[in-house]
Amino acid sequence: MATRIRTAYIPDARTCQMCDDEEATYDAKTHGGPWAYMCDECYSCEGSPRNATRIIVGDPPERTDDDISRDLYAAIAAGDFDAAEDAIGDRDISEFL
Repeated sequence: MATRIRTAYIPDARTCQMCDDEEATYDAKTHGGPWAYMCDECYSCEGSPRNATRIIVGDPPERTDDDISRDLYAAIAAGDFDAAEDAIGDRDISEFL
């Protein structure tokens, strides 16, 4: 089963809680159990890929209509109507069908 790492945008940079030296790029569960902000190097040694979020400092990019359509059709094909509603947000579904 392929692991898909989530992405989250945060307003301020965090420091790696493992080495206390580098900027954190992941919020992940460690092999030892607790969660921690980790840099790339510490994540590659200590992070659990099944429980990780890639963190990016700044605002998320604007979603285009093509992005919304792709996500909507994928959700419909999967039969996931909650994800379909999430894909369109407060827009009218008829704009994409």
